[in-house]
Amino acid sequence: MGKNRVMSSLGSKVGNLVAHKILTKHTNRLESISHSINEAEEYEVQAVETAKKFNWNDDEINEIKLIAKKEVKKIMERKYPDIKFPADEADKMISETIEEVIG
Repeated sequence: MGKNRVMSSLGSKVGNLVAHKILTKHTNRLESISHSINEAEEYEVQAVETAKKFNWNDDEINEIKLIAKKEVKKIMERKYPDIKFPADEADKMISETIEEVIG
């Protein structure tokens, strides 16, 4: 798989990870928390594995952030429209998550 495709995959995994972190933090459904935590853990493992495939420069990291932001928005609007959270919280979580995943 080429670097651009891996970058897209990594952005998607980071987006899914952040969406599940947001869901865990902001859901009103207690039964969803355990599932969201498990999903977030799985996406984190996948993201770390994907990130290790290449070294990432600042431009690529910014592109990964954009992909992740679009993914979070898509997931939250489509699957969890009842969950409200500040947009800047998602941006902050994406940056933190990418730092954790890429190192």
